[in-house]
Amino acid sequence: MPLSTRWIPVPASIDKILPYSSESWQFLLKNSLVDVNSTYVFRGRGKYRFHSNEKKALVVFYSILNHCSITDAAEELNGIALMIKKTSHQFKDGRHRRYFPHQTDINEFLRCFGVKRTFSLVQKMLDRQLKDALQMKIIKPRVTVIFDFNEQAYYGKRSDKAICGTNRQKGTQKMRHYMRYMVVSGAVHLFAGSCLIQVGQSKIPIVQESLEHLIQLGFEIDKVLWDREFYRAELIDSVKSIGSQVLMPAKKYKRVRELMNAYLDNKHGRIFHYRFSTNTSNKKGVSTWTWLVITAKTPDTLSAIKTAYRRKQISLEEAAARLYAFMVVRLPHTNLDHWKRNLSSEYKHRWLIEAGFRDTSKLTPRWRTNLDHEREIGEFFRMLVFNAWQITQDFLLKTTSTKRQFRIRTSVDAMRYSLLQNVTTYI
Repeated sequence: MPLSTRWIPVPASIDKILPYSSESWQFLLKNSLVDVNSTYVFRGRGKYRFHSNEKKALVVFYSILNHCSITDAAEELNGIALMIKKTSHQFKDGRHRRYFPHQTDINEFLRCFGVKRTFSLVQKMLDRQLKDALQMKIIKPRVTVIFDFNEQAYYGKRSDKAICGTNRQKGTQKMRHYMRYMVVSGAVHLFAGSCLIQVGQSKIPIVQESLEHLIQLGFEIDKVLWDREFYRAELIDSVKSIGSQVLMPAKKYKRVRELMNAYLDNKHGRIFHYRFSTNTSNKKGVSTWTWLVITAKTPDTLSAIKTAYRRKQISLEEAAARLYAFMVVRLPHTNLDHWKRNLSSEYKHRWLIEAGFRDTSKLTPRWRTNLDHEREIGEFFRMLVFNAWQITQDFLLKTTSTKRQFRIRTSVDAMRYSLLQNVTTYI
């Protein structure tokens, strides 16, 4: 039965993805939300509060998909259930028994979780998605891991450690600071976890625990992509200890600028053995040996910059401004020239997580809550939908002939609409 999807338009690629939406619902809900009933048992209050936790979670998930509030989602699902089943127990005062819980029950269900229970539950859902994708050979065991921060603007009056200061949001100077990480295997990139960063909290143990968690799931980490926000020697040491590669841009400190000047003056090649050190809060310096690879900014080339500097067309400062350096922990044994040329292209994969943030922002529910764990439930459900879209997209490409693969390009909106069309399966 089609639903009233008045919040979203019908995408053009919906006819390609609809046949696989039933499997996506089973993959996303039946195999994942069963943890709600099996792990956490909530005792409802009142004589007629008999709704299962899976139905309550389905209302939450539907509100995110249909971009509506909890109240509208509960009423729409209850109305659909009444139209399908056409019978309902009628009380003496004329009211009918609800097939789906009311908004008050949903709010009570969400408040019972708490921050720790929320993170443990939704992490189980993401882990199950990753394991199933690994068993279905959608992703390979050897993956690339991308870390990045995501800022969510906060417009309330709270001033605790969970609310950070910022000057990059419109209309407010407060935000929630999340750190998310993603695994990349070929053309498939899936969210693997998230964490709320509080004021004064170190991100070093969180990154280390995240990498260990991926190894426990059966993944082999090929390389880790970071930006300059993760510029810590302890993090590089933790990646070196597991035998993986690090790829991140180096900050132009004094020593890095001296190495760039030496390269421009033909005193050294473009690869340097560099000792990277940072100071921790206890004033004890941590250092590690890395490699710096000099690279030109787009659209310039290294030969053009060196030629212009040698002919005195640009100054030393202008030439150094057109250069930047990548930091790695090991060099390849063969094809070194080819590896140096493709270094910038490999780092461009870090923008996949930025594209993931953009796609998940389309699934923003209309919630008005001030609780951190309720907000995080919405964030994790959006990541689950994004992962389901990536898995379905890869399945469509593998089951389609090569001549038609260029036509099979779906979007997150198509995935959302197709899931809504099959919501009656779980009513």
